[in-house]
Amino acid sequence: MIDNKEKFMLIYGIKGERLEKFTEMAEKYQYGIIEAHDNQLDSQVGALIGEKGYELVESEDKAYDIEFILFVNIKNDDLYDFIQDLKEVGLYFPNKALLTKNNIKWTLNYLFGENKLEHEVMSLYTQLRRASAVANEILAAGQGNDKLKEALEAADDYMHPQEFDFEELKNIYNNLAIEVNKAIMKE
Repeated sequence: MIDNKEKFMLIYGIKGERLEKFTEMAEKYQYGIIEAHDNQLDSQVGALIGEKGYELVESEDKAYDIEFILFVNIKNDDLYDFIQDLKEVGLYFPNKALLTKNNIKWTLNYLFGENKLEHEVMSLYTQLRRASAVANEILAAGQGNDKLKEALEAADDYMHPQEFDFEELKNIYNNLAIEVNKAIMKE
């Protein structure tokens, strides 16, 4: 996909002590770091990581409120170990991605938006899975009512990874959470 086979990261918005800790960990793993700047948000990711054929656009400084890491040529156990070691030194970055054949073409600004939305969707999906597990326990114990059963059935459609509408997912989660809380309060 890219010519450069080195392991490195494109980062944005990581500053101060957090950047120092992050840089120390990257050095430990011998990962390079490329810092993107506020005036590069309209540039394609490929250009920012030094690949030919992508557009580097200098725009007005417009900060995006995000700490972000794009992992390039870092996968599987290496990625998992690095993220775990970051957590051990008190660094958690919810907004991160792997370089793909698609996002290399995107502007940095677009990548941030897509990543933030994906993070929100996955967080809500995780909450939905937890609420479904509680609902199943309540129903298995002979508790709950028809509304809880209906809410759980609606949630079951979202238990298998697929494309789905974020607003619909929020509504299904909220409905199930309300019914679970009502059932718990009756106990």
